[in-house]
Amino acid sequence: MQTIEMGDLRFALDDALEWHDDEGTLVAYLPGTDFANLRVTLLTIADDRDRPIAGGGTRTLRREAEKGGLRVMESGDTLWCHYTEPSSDGAPGSTMHYWYAGLDAYFLIVSCFVEAAMADDAQVKFVLGTVPGMIASVEVA
Repeated sequence: MQTIEMGDLRFALDDALEWHDDEGTLVAYLPGTDFANLRVTLLTIADDRDRPIAGGGTRTLRREAEKGGLRVMESGDTLWCHYTEPSSDGAPGSTMHYWYAGLDAYFLIVSCFVEAAMADDAQVKFVLGTVPGMIASVEVA
């Protein structure tokens, strides 16, 4: 596993994935592929003086989960949820996968577009399957 530091958080990313920074968003993918890219964005819930608000990320996660009728799961101190919806891009049947994770003042968003024709591809399933472990490893750096 690779250790990734993003802002004030650190998490593990599967060694099989390469990654790069895209203007503050981490993009992770299998080498040599141009599909099933994970996009990871970190938000810090802060006050008007840019000081992190204790519990702000977990409250945001609970609020988003409640709005979407999503089940909240726990991995250590991190709360998270996942949902999939039809994508407005790609062929009919393409999907967007979203994971939200809240830890203290931090709110992590992971998203992944899956083209309909690739939905059953083993590599796509592998990439999507790495996200729960990544979320379980999130900690304040």
